[in-house]
Amino acid sequence: VQGFILVTEDGGNTWTEQYRGDLVPVQLQFVDTERGMALAYPVRQFADGKCAVSGAVDFCEGPAHILITTDGGQHWTDSYSLDAGIALFALAEGDDWIVTRDCPAATACPFRLHRSSDDGRSWTETELPVQGFSLSISRPTKDDAWVYGTAGSTASLAVTHDGGSTWRLVSAPSAGGPTKLYFIDASQGWALLGDGAAAGSQPKEVFGTHDGGQTWTHLAGTLLWPPTTPTTGTLSIGGYVGPMVFTSSTDGWMVLARLGLLHSVDGGISWVPEYVNGDGLDDVQFANPQRGWVVSFGLILATDNSGSSWRLVPVPTVQNP
Repeated sequence: VQGFILVTEDGGNTWTEQYRGDLVPVQLQFVDTERGMALAYPVRQFADGKCAVSGAVDFCEGPAHILITTDGGQHWTDSYSLDAGIALFALAEGDDWIVTRDCPAATACPFRLHRSSDDGRSWTETELPVQGFSLSISRPTKDDAWVYGTAGSTASLAVTHDGGSTWRLVSAPSAGGPTKLYFIDASQGWALLGDGAAAGSQPKEVFGTHDGGQTWTHLAGTLLWPPTTPTTGTLSIGGYVGPMVFTSSTDGWMVLARLGLLHSVDGGISWVPEYVNGDGLDDVQFANPQRGWVVSFGLILATDNSGSSWRLVPVPTVQNP
């Protein structure tokens, strides 16, 4: 078994293999058409059960590798290795970040920021004033970023507005489980929070901020911490917390494992199912407000009209040796 990276230049109709090797890519991000990075783990870590997998990799014991390309994926270089269980990219032109949590899965520890200004050839490392079991990051501009950590009902949120030179803690809505953070600019953002999950369901809530996280407003779902029954907006208890994106101040999308794709047109207050999939979906991404994709194992959906309609994209296939 090997890992692969494939590329399409015609909207997914055809795919070309760019990378094949003993590292399994689990995250991929490009800052432009030429420069990108992939987070990858050795195949043996999956075979030995050292990587916990649920749709995407949630945690791996052992070293992570950073594959880098500067020619649109024609060549990939294994340039950096770090001992991190969880790692998330936040790339920008001339200033690439990897935020990591470097302790065992059941331990809350500070997050660390790895930075490179030379396409990954060298890295510096600093500790962030955030810790927890789960990690989320949002970096809408090169200068503005938020890092969120949760440990039970305790949450911490740090923000920078000077490209990571300084960080300060701001107000953080608390949650009992995974959190997804998304900002569209230096002021407006959302947090999707979840509690304990079971039998295909998970209590969830959405908060919004218009002042960079100084204050948060409860938008949808049942308040989790402290638990209470009143709700604002609508958000199904079905499905598990997954990725969330907003393409404008009003238009948002989230994918929930064990449920499917949900859409909001009122800034995150009400959420309507757009595509129900019993196995759930893994990720949603938009290149611009019109063009986006939803993916899961064996399924790719695409839209060119802001989600008014979605079409199935042919799923690429590869031959393992």
